[in-house]
Amino acid sequence: MIELGIQKLPETGEYRVNWYEGGERSEEKSYYTDDLPDAQGTLVAMATEGISAGNAVRVRSSRFTENLQPTLREFLLRYGGTR
Repeated sequence: MIELGIQKLPETGEYRVNWYEGGERSEEKSYYTDDLPDAQGTLVAMATEGISAGNAVRVRSSRFTENLQPTLREFLLRYGGTR
């Protein structure tokens, strides 16, 4: 299972889109940006990538993914992921 989430890094103010596989965060697959809408769009793209590759995908809830929840819920249910 792949887990995705968005975290704001206090030391830089950047948002990091985290990609977890087997419970471990992959730095190689993580994405950094200073723009929240960019981070949110990247999270959706990563979810699409994971599902397209045949993986189960779960999005970790946070205040940075709250406004995406209805869209993500519909997307993940339609294409095979989980919340």
